[in-house]
Amino acid sequence: MKHGRIIFVTAVGLMCLLLGILATQRELHSKRHSQPSEAEAITMVKEHYPELKDYPSTTLPPRSIRTEQSAEGWYIAFIQEGSGRPVIAARCYLVNQEVSIKGTYTLQPGPEDTKVFSARSCKAE
Repeated sequence: MKHGRIIFVTAVGLMCLLLGILATQRELHSKRHSQPSEAEAITMVKEHYPELKDYPSTTLPPRSIRTEQSAEGWYIAFIQEGSGRPVIAARCYLVNQEVSIKGTYTLQPGPEDTKVFSARSCKAE
């Protein structure tokens, strides 16, 4: 009888241990593949590129941040606005678990005034 209890207690202990390991692995996998929040993504870019720490700002020239979420992560544009023109320059990034530069934009001659700037494509569309 004692031998049966020892086997039972050992089996239950091993099952608990295995369930704990599986739960830990699932949580680690979930954290690795989850996207940061919008605020966390912006902070990640600013940590990689400290020169962007003053975005957004209403001082002249005005600076803004535009974001677009996708399955790949957050597309983030740090935009320098102009007087009479909506976007003079922009730097665009993709943020998931890492920060990747996606492109830069500089003012192009033409009817850009009526177009909306896309953080995903890093241009006025």
